[in-house]
Amino acid sequence: MSKKKKTIIDTRSEGEKSLCLLNRTTHINVQKEMYKRSYYEFYKKAFTILNPDEPYNDNWHLEVLCDRLQQELYRIVRGEIREKDIIINVPFRSSKSLIVSVIFPVWCWIIKPSTKFICVSYSNDLSLELATLSRTLLMSEWFQDLWGTKYNPKDDSNTKGMFKNKFSGFRKSVGTGGQITGSGADFLLVDDGQNPKKAASEVERKNTQDFYTQTLYSRLNQPEIGVRINIQQRLHQQDLSGYLIETQSDKHELIKIPAELTINDPVVPASLEKFYKNGLFWPTRFSKMQL
Repeated sequence: MSKKKKTIIDTRSEGEKSLCLLNRTTHINVQKEMYKRSYYEFYKKAFTILNPDEPYNDNWHLEVLCDRLQQELYRIVRGEIREKDIIINVPFRSSKSLIVSVIFPVWCWIIKPSTKFICVSYSNDLSLELATLSRTLLMSEWFQDLWGTKYNPKDDSNTKGMFKNKFSGFRKSVGTGGQITGSGADFLLVDDGQNPKKAASEVERKNTQDFYTQTLYSRLNQPEIGVRINIQQRLHQQDLSGYLIETQSDKHELIKIPAELTINDPVVPASLEKFYKNGLFWPTRFSKMQL
């Protein structure tokens, strides 16, 4: 005998229905405003969207880096002259790619939709992998619920390596040594521009340095306003960070967060030292035993 389906009757009055709709709209607007005001808050939520099965493990450096990136976008929005490009050195497995290459471009679009990015990693495969994560976040149910299709990639420019929104903002991905002729951006993001497995090769290091200085460096649309950000784990004295610190230290702001405080490897700026616990920057992830 077939079972009859129960008919669910909404007994709420029209006023109650309208109030629920109003509460939902208000809740969405409050969330949108909070995420617009704080990249750090946006990052924390976006992390859980991209990693639903991984518990979020917060640490002070995440807020420090998110706030610094937010300051840089606001400066560009105001059209202020850049003081320095930025070098960020952090340990491996510190969420650096999510902070800089994956989530940051998506957040920037809700502040300034026309923002343009060229994102570089040491291999084309890695570069495309990070681009795919950005697109996944952009198309997620959470993001679409808050901002709808407003920033969705345009159909005529929607590839793994390059996608645009209808406001002319774009995110272009390229591997070190790849083709970027004709492209210009507001942010040049270099996320591990040197292959860690080839850091001992002088030829590979020189190729990375040459690509950065001779090809990528000139791709800012507004050379005095746009910014170059190089984020990486240190690999060698003459990796890209080491090369830029040695040859162009006056043109770069350095944010250096070592896994462990030592006399020979201090944190930069020194004001960040207060966040270390027993000399460790992230004790719950990098204990002394693990290090």
